[in-house]
Order: sequence, then C-alpha cells, then structure tokens
Amino acid sequence: MRKSIAAIAVSFTLAGCAGAAAENAGSAASPSPSSDAKAVVVAAFTPLNSGTSRYSVTYEELAATVRVQRDHAADTTLSTLSITVTDDDRALVIESYRVGGNLFTRFDASQLPPGSVPEEQRVGTWVRFDPKRTAAITEGIDALAVTPDRVAAAVTGAQRQTVSRITGTVDLTAIVPDRYDSPAARNATFRAELNGDGSIGYFTVDVTEGGKTTTPLEFRGLGQATRGFPPVPGDGQYRDASPGLYTLALPID
Repeated sequence: MRKSIAAIAVSFTLAGCAGAAAENAGSAASPSPSSDAKAVVVAAFTPLNSGTSRYSVTYEELAATVRVQRDHAADTTLSTLSITVTDDDRALVIESYRVGGNLFTRFDASQLPPGSVPEEQRVGTWVRFDPKRTAAITEGIDALAVTPDRVAAAVTGAQRQTVSRITGTVDLTAIVPDRYDSPAARNATFRAELNGDGSIGYFTVDVTEGGKTTTPLEFRGLGQATRGFPPVPGDGQYRDASPGLYTLALPID
C-alpha cells in the first residue's frame, strides 16, 4: 500500500486545536430537535481554542491517530501521530514539538522495512525546521483542525437525546475541507457526548454509503490538565532538517 504521508503528518501535528476532559454519562431527557441543540454542540468545542488540554483524533481513511497536548498560553504543542502505512499494519510514528517559535520533529520508523524511508527519518532524534521556512510546511494545516466555526458550518440538524448526548446530521466536508467529497459525506450523522461542564468529550461522524457504514472521524478528549512537556532540545540534541523534508513528498510503500 502506498501513502504520501509527510504533508498529512505535519498537518496533524501542528493543527491548532485543543481538547476537553473525559466524557460523562448524562441524565435522560426527551429528544428535542432545535437550533439550541446545535448551539450546544458548537459551544462545547469553544474550549479547544484556549487553556491547556489533551485530545486525540482518529481519521479512519488515513489509518491515522494523533494525540495532542497543548498549552495555549505558552504557545507550546506536543503531538504524537501514528499512521499505519503498510498492508500488514506497520506504523510510522511521528512526534512533533512546537515550542519557543521552533518546530522539532522526530520519527520512529522501526516498524517499517529497511530502505522504506530515508535514514534521517528512521533515527529517533529530533529534527529542527527553520522557523523562516515552516510557513510553507504548515500551509493547509487548518484543513484537519476540528474548530467551533467548522462545527457550526457542518451541523445541519441536531437533537438532544439526554443531558449529555446530542445526535444529528453533519456535512463532513465542512469539517475537513478537500478531504471528503461525496453525497454521503455531506449527509453524515454525528454523535456528541458532553462533559459535566458542557465541553466536548467525544464526537464521532458516521458515513453510510453503498450499504456500508464507516466512521471517518472520531474525536476524544483526554483531559484538560496536561502532562509535563519534554525538555526543549538543545545544541547537540537535534539536527537541522534536510531540504527534502521541506517538500513534504514522502511516499511509503
């Protein structure tokens, strides 16, 4: 199986959203279709834009899961992306650390066959990208971020099933532009689970097409209190990125 993964990897690891705490079960309530239910879902994503938090997002189509820890005040983000890149479920793991205006990335390609990736990307040491050139790398990263504005544009109908659970219909193409483009994706269904404070704990999107249902997007909160960040790589603990890494053209067989 062949995947071009570098652009996907950087997009995931730099996407600027933050998560919420673990989901809670809610008290039973009568389903109530209304614009209020949609407003509650949109508001639940608002904490993604501030504070400190951890979350994960799984994209089924990409066979990829990213776990993100972010401190908005310090403009620090640590991300770990795992992408299954072979038919026998071998994964490439990419850790990205944005701190102090720098972007550091390290790769763990130990699961992949020798020669399938450049040696620079197999060795698990930090690689530093030139801050003056990262704008080119991060082009399009917002396309993978789950933001309140995108959720507001995407949700086309909502019903409150319980105090903490809301279901409805959603246009997936509005959440992940340029990634999905089919009538089924534009008429997908969602389930949202809210925390006790009203923030989002779980959000999943299902698409049914040709009699088959898939879950292309699944968001889970992992807690608002972040764990400690690793030390910032110092001199001798990283190497500068080679020109090839800036092209974001890394095919994996």
